[in-house]
Amino acid sequence: MSDLPEIKTMTLQEVATLARCHVATVRRAIKNGELTGFRRQGRGTNGKILILADDALQWALGGADPLHKQKKDKENEEKN
Repeated sequence: MSDLPEIKTMTLQEVATLARCHVATVRRAIKNGELTGFRRQGRGTNGKILILADDALQWALGGADPLHKQKKDKENEEKN
């Protein structure tokens, strides 16, 4: 058993801190399929949601859809 690689995981709050966003944004990314989360077993029905650290880092670095960002930037320009 000690030959198994260690799998690093992060909580919703840790991912939000990494990505500099709100926890609700991370939850939304999971719900929309942009990020994969899973419930830790052994904690009842309200188990902690965990995300693989590698997935979290990839999402945080490139998680924002460039087209979505462009649309939002355009909307902000129109307001000003």
